[in-house]
Amino acid sequence: MKKALILISVCLLCLVPGVSGQPENGDENQAAIDFPEVEGWIKGEVKKYSPAELGYSIGYRSNIGGIVTVYVYDKGLKGIPDGPYSNQVSTEIITAKNEIRSLLERGVYGAARFTKFQYRKLGSETGMFMVAQLDVELVREGRTYYSEILMTGLEGKFVKIRATRAPGIEGLENKAIFNLYEALDSFFSGKKDEFLKNRAKVSGTAIR
Repeated sequence: MKKALILISVCLLCLVPGVSGQPENGDENQAAIDFPEVEGWIKGEVKKYSPAELGYSIGYRSNIGGIVTVYVYDKGLKGIPDGPYSNQVSTEIITAKNEIRSLLERGVYGAARFTKFQYRKLGSETGMFMVAQLDVELVREGRTYYSEILMTGLEGKFVKIRATRAPGIEGLENKAIFNLYEALDSFFSGKKDEFLKNRAKVSGTAIR
């Protein structure tokens, strides 16, 4: 749900498959969504988008170069099933792939390679929040970045997590991101009603 040593290009973070739109101004009468504070991460503000079907997001930025953004939206679709196995979630994954390919064709990336697809628990093996995960290796301006797109359905919404980081000493391993995943797993599993309120108090700028 703390200063980056490795600066990740803003263009990398603008790749948000299936979600775009303009942030709305906040409504002081709307209730805040209490996303978790996680050690080693700076939590951003909840940002709601217009039109309403584009939902809202919140960003986390780590002190070792990781950036993670959580998106909640429904695209105006009804009856999105819980879990990562539905046709609706599969369609969102395909959309993510196509948008990456489009950015590659436009020269935003020097290379893009889909390295793995799996269904997994967001947290550890004892976690409860199942997601579909697409791993992507991206090259921009000679630097390699690892990106993960995690997607599932929850209470009629899509929940998407986008994590991007440069490789470190441990390569693909990044304990800070895994710790954040653990916290978000517990949060989603235990606070679904709070998490899915679509009327969030909004301020600040989402990390895109």
